Amino acid sequence: MPGLLAILIGICATIGFILIFAASNYTRVRLWRGVGSFLLGFPLGALTYGWLGIRLARVHHLSRFYSWPFGGEHIARDGPLVASGLFWVALWALLLFAVSNLLPTKKAVRRPE
Repeated sequence: MPGLLAILIGICATIGFILIFAASNYTRVRLWRGVGSFLLGFPLGALTYGWLGIRLARVHHLSRFYSWPFGGEHIARDGPLVASGLFWVALWALLLFAVSNLLPTKKAVRRPE
């Protein structure tokens, strides 16, 4: 049975994908794509933060997690961890929002001849 965190990540990713690709059917396309990008940014930011922290710890030959861009190897407080996690979520959300605005906004309507 999956844990609560895995379920929440799956729900955020699923709803994020749906909102990004189905937003062209709504009146406020950019708003819904922004919400979808933010929801999809959570799992991508968490995965990036975890993968990069483990990878940097291996590169620096540390036996503990390496928090980047804030905290480094000295992560005695939760503040740098939260700030780093939010940095990656915001970066992914902005990137996804910029890329999702390249998608078409309205379906091509064929006029009867």
